[in-house]
Amino acid sequence: MDAIGALDPASSRYARDLLTALLSELGEDLIGLYLYGSAATGPYLHGHSDLDAALVTRDWLGEERVRRLLDRVRRLQRPSAVKGLDLWTVPLASTLRPRADPPFEAWLLTTIGSELIGGPDHPGDARVALLYAMCLDHGLPVAGPSPQAVFRSVERQWLIDAMRVDLALVGAAGWYRVLNACRTLHFLEEGRLCGKLRGAAWARDRLGDPPLVDAAVEWRRRGTGPPLPPERVDAFVAGVAARLAELSPTEVPAGTPVVE
Repeated sequence: MDAIGALDPASSRYARDLLTALLSELGEDLIGLYLYGSAATGPYLHGHSDLDAALVTRDWLGEERVRRLLDRVRRLQRPSAVKGLDLWTVPLASTLRPRADPPFEAWLLTTIGSELIGGPDHPGDARVALLYAMCLDHGLPVAGPSPQAVFRSVERQWLIDAMRVDLALVGAAGWYRVLNACRTLHFLEEGRLCGKLRGAAWARDRLGDPPLVDAAVEWRRRGTGPPLPPERVDAFVAGVAARLAELSPTEVPAGTPVVE
């Protein structure tokens, strides 16, 4: 069986099993399943990378159906090669008409056993706009038409606000915050989205604390590493967050809490 994108064979089988489970629940209501992040662009790290995926549905599913869908997905046997599943479920209307805080149906992050049920009457999340941009740039369809047929362009200002949300989530792991700051600076100066490790390599000597970046990269690659002092992480991230704040007249939008 062919590998998908940057995935190894075991992770590729899991992605196909995920599609089978989603189709069994959704049938023709499934528009597409798209991989993004390291699964699409690499490097996908055995046992240390989540499978990042966006499920696009024909219309809103409703809470009861969403819960059945998430229960079915949780029951899938996940190989050790896959750290966890990071799955956003969104209706086609949201991807075709993006906004600063796109509405979403559900979010599941199995790494930490977290889920959030949204819906048309719930607040959206600024970071979903960032997800749409990543899918448009390098999304890899496991099923469905090309990303360009499903996702529309996202305004740069929305991406900036989404990155402000990401950097403001202080509950996230120190290495995650450092690497997000690196790839955020890359976007600000180069105008392109990139992965965490590529952003770290680019930003290492530009942000004044190369050893902290090296430690964050070690955590990303191995799942363990040297201590990252919170005060150094805060100072590192604050410099990039200040750059973002200069470009945005708004308060930091609300975001879905992430703790890893």
